[in-house]
Amino acid sequence: MLSKSEELKPNPPGNLESSIQKPTEISDIDKLIAAQNRTTHAVRAFVRFLFIQLAGITFTVILWNFSLMFVDEQKCFDYGDYCDGNPFLQFMAVAVLIGTVIWSSRVGWEELEKSNE
Repeated sequence: MLSKSEELKPNPPGNLESSIQKPTEISDIDKLIAAQNRTTHAVRAFVRFLFIQLAGITFTVILWNFSLMFVDEQKCFDYGDYCDGNPFLQFMAVAVLIGTVIWSSRVGWEELEKSNE
């Protein structure tokens, strides 16, 4: 009859220590960490690019719609005149959009360059 300690002990089918692969050198761990860092920077580049784009486009749409509040709808319908929004605010909206594209692209590429290090 088996004692309680022998009954609870699992009986593995083979030597588990031989089936587990251990890193042969420290450089293997360094390579793994470097690969994870490259992936992290690539994901960060994509997320930062999208976040900046989303914020910039949102601000652009708000500015553009605010510029359209200055349209005199009655004169626009009656005479076809005064149908444009505030030109200064529309210029600012376009400038924000262009600036957002440039800024987000630069930030994304800088973050991607970090993944090559």
